Formats: sequence, structure tokens, C-alpha cells
Amino acid sequence: MSSNNASTGNSYLEKATGYMQEALGNVTGSTGDKSEAQARKDKADLEHDVSKTSVKVPGGAVSSSGIATDNQDQMTGNLKQTGGSAKEFVGNLTGSESLKQQGREMNKEGQGQEAKGILSQGYEGVKDRVGGTVGHGVNAMLGNEGAASEYQKQHDAGKANQRGFESNIDKKAEAEAEARK
Repeated sequence: MSSNNASTGNSYLEKATGYMQEALGNVTGSTGDKSEAQARKDKADLEHDVSKTSVKVPGGAVSSSGIATDNQDQMTGNLKQTGGSAKEFVGNLTGSESLKQQGREMNKEGQGQEAKGILSQGYEGVKDRVGGTVGHGVNAMLGNEGAASEYQKQHDAGKANQRGFESNIDKKAEAEAEARK
């Protein structure tokens, strides 16, 4: 793949190459090979970290692969949760048990809809990433650079969605951990 994005797969390949180069340096006694091998392994570690990094922002996530926008179920689920929390808050202020219960139910419904959207985003990300990888490889071998480039874009969009999915899962885990404190 000829992408400028940080690649987890490429980081593994670079790390393995670094270990092989280090072994060669150990056999030949070359300090130059050993230091170059360490630099290659360090670079691979950095690329691996960058390839996994993403930041959750309202409406999506930003990663080294690009921007992944939340799908409609995620956004609607978030809005329902916000509305449910508002209803529950007003119910608490006014002492209305029915309003508090409506708020809790709306919040729970929103959580379910958001979870459905997050799972859908992960599925679409993996599907596009795999399809883009296969399509790029086949078209690159056939010499069809235009199609290979389009499949690379599909791969990159899928990777961004996958990183968005991972960011959403991390955000949920952090929120649950915070709620347990």
C-alpha cells in the first residue's frame, strides 16, 4: 500500500526487519548495524503508537488515518441521552417521578441506539479496510493504478472508521470506569 498514513502492519514489518538487522550485527560484530537496527525498531514503535492514536471529538473521531464521522444512530442516540438526562433533571427539580422515569427510559433507549451505531461503524470500517486492501492489491498487480488508488481511499476511510470505533469504545470504557468510582 502506498499510503502516507501510519500503518500498524508496516510497524510490525519494520520491527521484524530491525530484529533481523540486529541479529546480523550481532553475528558480524558491526556496531553500525546494531545502532541502525535499534533506530529502526524505535521508529517502528513510534509508528505503531501513531497508527493507534485517535481523538474523540463531537460528531466523530480524528486519527492518523483521517476523520471518521459518527453515523446517524450514534448521533440520534447521543441526542436521546441528552434529552433523557434533561427530563430526569427537570423531574428531580419538580419532584415529578413520571418525568424522572421518562428521562431514564429515554436515556437508556439512547444508549442502545448509540451502541448500535458504534458497532455499525466498526463493522463498516473493517469491511472497507479489508475490501480496500484486497482491491488495491489486485488492481496494483494488474497495473490499473486508477482503480488501485480508489481502493486505497476505501482502505483509508475504513481505517479511519475503525479508529473512530476504537475511540468510541475507549470513551465508553472510560465513562463506565469513572461512573464506578
